[in-house]
Parts: sequence; C-alpha cells; structure tokens
Amino acid sequence: MLYRQIRSIGKLMLLLWAGMLLTVGAIIVSGLIHMARFGPGPALDFPPDAFRLSKSFALGLGGAMLIATFDFLGYYSVCYVGGEVRNPERVMPRAIFYSVIGVALIYSVMNFCIISVVPWREAMHSKLIVAEYMQKLYGPRAAGAITILVLWTAFAAAVPVLLGYSRVRYAAALEGHFYSLRDCTASSSRTFPCW
Repeated sequence: MLYRQIRSIGKLMLLLWAGMLLTVGAIIVSGLIHMARFGPGPALDFPPDAFRLSKSFALGLGGAMLIATFDFLGYYSVCYVGGEVRNPERVMPRAIFYSVIGVALIYSVMNFCIISVVPWREAMHSKLIVAEYMQKLYGPRAAGAITILVLWTAFAAAVPVLLGYSRVRYAAALEGHFYSLRDCTASSSRTFPCW
C-alpha cells in the first residue's frame, strides 16, 4: 500500500483519517448525548484521597501517562516525510503543534465520555472498554460496530509509522547513502544487508 507515489498515499491517509474521526466522533457524540440526559455520573466519582500526593498517586499517574504518551507518539511522523512536503519549514511545525493539541482534546473528551458511562471501578478491569461503553449505551450491535471502527483506527495509526520509517531509507537512497541492488548482486559475501 505504501509502495506508490506520495500523492496516492496522501489520499489513503485521508481515508484512514476519516475512519478515525468517525470512530472518535461516535464515541464523543454518544457520550455527550448521554451526559446531556443523565449528567456526568460516575465520571466525577473520585476515590477517597484521589488527589493526595503519595506513592500510589505517582504510580497511577505514571501508568496513565505511559498510555497517553503512546497516543501522542505519532506527532513526529511528519518529520520523516519532510523532503516530500512543500514548505516544510512552515508545514512541519504547524502539523506537530496542531496534532498535539488535537490529540489532547480528543483524548481528554473521549475518556471523560467513556468514564461518564462505564464507572472507573469497572473500566480499570476492562480489556474492551470502548465496546463495553457502546454496549451500555446502544447494545451489542453497536459494540460490534465500534470494535470494527477501533480496529480501523489502530490500522490507521500503524500506516503513518510504516510510511515514516520507509521514507528514511528512501531519503538515504536519494542521497546515495544506501545499498544499491547492484552492490547486493555483485557481492558474494553476506557481510552487509541488502534491502
């Protein structure tokens, strides 16, 4: 899928992005409708001493930040395709800034919506939190549909990473700093990799 011109890859990325927006949009809109009817409910049900600084607080915050950091890791993918971007000195900083702000907003609102339906005591033991969330709101068919959309979103997250890392080798090859096919076929030794 990525072995094509960057314009066609851009169209593919827009399609994958639209699926991701549909996924988070369904989660957020469903949660906002629920909160408009019933209020935030369990989202504001904090455990005793939830904000008291302690070892448990630090471990919990660290664990949550580890997951959140993974969600933000894609912001730098634009750096790998910098040679193929028009006006990279202008586009790349904006892309990074907007993606970090956008992900923070989406992540915060989406998680608040989920916790407003699935109490945190249940959510902390769930392996399929989004499916459980949609099942509580709309039933098992909605849970199945959102599971497919979550898989779409996971795939959409993997594609730019694969694209970015492939472009590192592409840029090196353009500059003559990568093995050529001729080097691989001419060499009888296996002392270097041929890609």
